[in-house]
Amino acid sequence: MNQAQDDDLDLYEQCACDRLEPILGPLRHIDCRGAPPGLHDFEADLTGAVAAIEVTSQVDSKRLGQATSARQHFGSFRIPGSAFRWDIQLAPNAQANKITHDYLACLLRDMEAHGLRSAHNLGGWGKPFARRLAEHRIESVYGWQPKDPARQGIVTVHPGFYGGWGWDAPRIDAWLSAFLASGQGQNKLKNWAGRSTPANCT
Repeated sequence: MNQAQDDDLDLYEQCACDRLEPILGPLRHIDCRGAPPGLHDFEADLTGAVAAIEVTSQVDSKRLGQATSARQHFGSFRIPGSAFRWDIQLAPNAQANKITHDYLACLLRDMEAHGLRSAHNLGGWGKPFARRLAEHRIESVYGWQPKDPARQGIVTVHPGFYGGWGWDAPRIDAWLSAFLASGQGQNKLKNWAGRSTPANCT
């Protein structure tokens, strides 16, 4: 995915893209600015098939405010010389504007120097970097080497992921069935079935 497409993603689409591309390979952004309504968000090329990917999210007002604050405070943040792309997840009680760019740059450079690509604020104070993360109310840090060298050193800061109990397979099946039967789901299925060639943002 090129930088223009990257800039067109919202926070949750970007998070999904960051997590899925190392597994599925490059994603095509389908539901981009100006596209017809009802399109799914991404497509990925699989062996003999194309996967259609839809990103959905539910957030509470505090997390939404935290996401906005993190986006405004950190903006386009990059660590020169880093070989990795970094994903930083904030704890629920974190205040993004109290975490400095310099602190994050130092933290990530130290992790890279120690050969670490991930750290969490839980799991015991003896673990490397757990105390530093907890003191600044950072939930976790995850880094990976992007396929596109132009994306090395990019840092994304956002609220940590959260969910509810009870989402076992039957509940997921019930939710998916209800979504596909809804007007939104039917619209997306109709648009997918009517596609003859892969779409992409320009």
